Amino acid sequence: MSTVSRTIAICLLCTGAILADNYYVSLSGSDDSAGTSREQPFRSISRGLAAMQAGDTLNIAPGEYYGDNAFNFPASPDKTTTIRGEIPGTVLIRGDQAPPQFSPVAGLQFVWAGDWDLPVESVNECNNLEIYVQSASVEALENKRAAWFHDQDNKKLYVVTSDAEAPDRHFLRVSVNRNFGLLLRPADSAVGLCNIIIENLTFIGFNCNENGGIPGRNGRWGLYLSGGEKCIIRNCQAYLNGSGIGYSRSNNSVIEDCVAMGNGSHFCGSGGNIICFGPAKNSVIRNCLTYKSSQNGIRFYGGLAENCLIENCISWDQVKGDIWIKPAGINSRTRNNVCLGGLHSKLPETDVCRYNGYNPNDPTMLVLTKNKLDLRENLADIDNMDYRPQGDSKISGGLPDQKNVFFISPEGKDENDGRSLRSPWRTLQNLKDNTTVYLLPGEYPPDQEVSASKVTLRKRGSTGPVIFRGGGTGLTVKGQEVKLEGLSFCGNAQAGLRLLGRNCEVSRCGFAAAPVAILAEPASWQNAQDQAQSPGDRLRAGLVEITLNHNAFAASLQQPLSLGGAAAVVRDNIFAGALSGLAQSGVLLFNNAYAAAEPPAGDDKAFSIRPEFRNPDQGDFTLVNHWQFDGRASDLRPIGPYNRLTSQRPTKIFGPNIHSVTSSTVNVEWWTSSDGVSSELAWGEDEKCRQKAGDAYSAGCYHNVSLTGLEPGKKYFFRVDSRQPAFEFHTNLDLAAEDLLKPRERVSSEVLTVTTAGSQTEAQQYFV
Repeated sequence: MSTVSRTIAICLLCTGAILADNYYVSLSGSDDSAGTSREQPFRSISRGLAAMQAGDTLNIAPGEYYGDNAFNFPASPDKTTTIRGEIPGTVLIRGDQAPPQFSPVAGLQFVWAGDWDLPVESVNECNNLEIYVQSASVEALENKRAAWFHDQDNKKLYVVTSDAEAPDRHFLRVSVNRNFGLLLRPADSAVGLCNIIIENLTFIGFNCNENGGIPGRNGRWGLYLSGGEKCIIRNCQAYLNGSGIGYSRSNNSVIEDCVAMGNGSHFCGSGGNIICFGPAKNSVIRNCLTYKSSQNGIRFYGGLAENCLIENCISWDQVKGDIWIKPAGINSRTRNNVCLGGLHSKLPETDVCRYNGYNPNDPTMLVLTKNKLDLRENLADIDNMDYRPQGDSKISGGLPDQKNVFFISPEGKDENDGRSLRSPWRTLQNLKDNTTVYLLPGEYPPDQEVSASKVTLRKRGSTGPVIFRGGGTGLTVKGQEVKLEGLSFCGNAQAGLRLLGRNCEVSRCGFAAAPVAILAEPASWQNAQDQAQSPGDRLRAGLVEITLNHNAFAASLQQPLSLGGAAAVVRDNIFAGALSGLAQSGVLLFNNAYAAAEPPAGDDKAFSIRPEFRNPDQGDFTLVNHWQFDGRASDLRPIGPYNRLTSQRPTKIFGPNIHSVTSSTVNVEWWTSSDGVSSELAWGEDEKCRQKAGDAYSAGCYHNVSLTGLEPGKKYFFRVDSRQPAFEFHTNLDLAAEDLLKPRERVSSEVLTVTTAGSQTEAQQYFV
């Protein structure tokens, strides 16, 4: 155990477990209730916080809770206080609202407007994790992308989307709350904020359209602790806030197993996704994932960081840097992290990064800009952000080989060692406990068993389905804590999947053409104590036995689920047909999409959307209407199965248009659908347009070029050529294998002509 981990463990173990109260919050409750039982809960989180004393526990039931929460907490060095969501991923604390109905604005090409009489702190494009920028006027929106303007006098909200498409092609939300999702400060500065555990909470859409001051370093955060002595933030999520999850002055504290995406505000340049502001001591950020911020990813920043650690984190696509310890601090280090951009660490250890600004030549790192070998051929699965080495990898540096990654292929052999793409297994018979197993796209024999425990079976890459077709049952899971990700089951005579092991998670899978998609037999794992509780009581106590999220259940299924009384969370799935087996005790339905006009009872966040799958009965669950599902999940990914793709967003050219013409000049203007598009004018005296004009690397969406020195009365030809940079997004679509290596494609307008004026216009003289 490292010095940092040992210090934190001792500190937390020394915290006394003293008798304390439990408080409960539920959307079915009342703030006039006692709040001391699940039968009499409070209605609001703020009421629950106000009731707490040091050592108490606040249990929050699933649901969407609107409003900010700030509390000066009377902490104690001798008592541990807990604020927790009862079921991970189902307690959403929101500062945003659904947008108005938008209509195009007359006289403008790209701007839409809707009636709006609430404040506007930001507008968020959830499907692309994009926070729009504020515009100075309606007219200025025409030459922007991903921007908004609020006319407070006329109560109108104006927007232009990230790709100039209509707003209903995206999933927009409007941030209306300029406070914190949860802000904790010490009631007694002498005691400080100490011994607090916060877990299983999700924060979405808290922002401020101006400098917010202190606390929070001028920004508004999803979750922020002002000070933190022996505190833990665990399994929390933050999306599209001014900044995500943060501490100031952390000591012996931890942030672990958290996700933060799309958080950032130009008013809080030192913020971003997950930040600990210094001074900090003996603190750890571990097993966290951050993606896409206009600011920073994961960092200790400002003041001295002493004996601090960032480890086992994944971070990419932050503008200012992915992982930082700034300043370098005393004995503060990074270990086993993956960041596709900048790492700033004086003491790195087996990290993966594009570059290290503080220690560029550490031999234990894998520096992506220096690597000359094929990453896909040597590492586990870079499309799923798994940079662990294959068994025969020739790449040196980076994450250590713990011999726990294996591969299966339809062309493999079970006599192989299974440790690389060159030596995959054929079936599941060799599975080992505590491993990750990647299945290459293709079709696999049905009626196989998963007997190992704590194993993840995952589709490798994003280039095609992994199908278990036919037979009696696609797969039978007998192991405990098994995860299945990205698999397809179709044409099975009895069931697609049979679960005989506790604590299984099924994610991003598809089911079709079977009597039942998932058949669970909890009697095979439950003991007498389990069976003495009802499924509903087990679920409310957080004893989740099955988790089903981001799956697709086709209309050809006779029944999607038969869970046998297991306590299950069914979240962010698509149900295209039968609904039998869903509304039962012990099953929490949360934020699913249904083709049926009337969703089943109990799913208060349900969407009614009819999916258009490409060919589900043959294992292809690609959605033709994927845009209707993108960004709508409770974790802001698509509802149903999805891939993480890095591809080219389709580029559109609007124009070109002739702005003005003289006998020797032509002024041309055009727009592109997105910012960041390389765009230039090709022109000449014939259709080949051999000459180039303009800035080929212009970063905006509005472009104009003036051609001068032309001949009077002459015909000229011109077109616009554009190239779109790679754009990462989560969507249901699969890529063809050749798309992974596709260069940036050129998109061209049609060739147009213009004739200059026949003679020089006589100069005019004006007087003022």
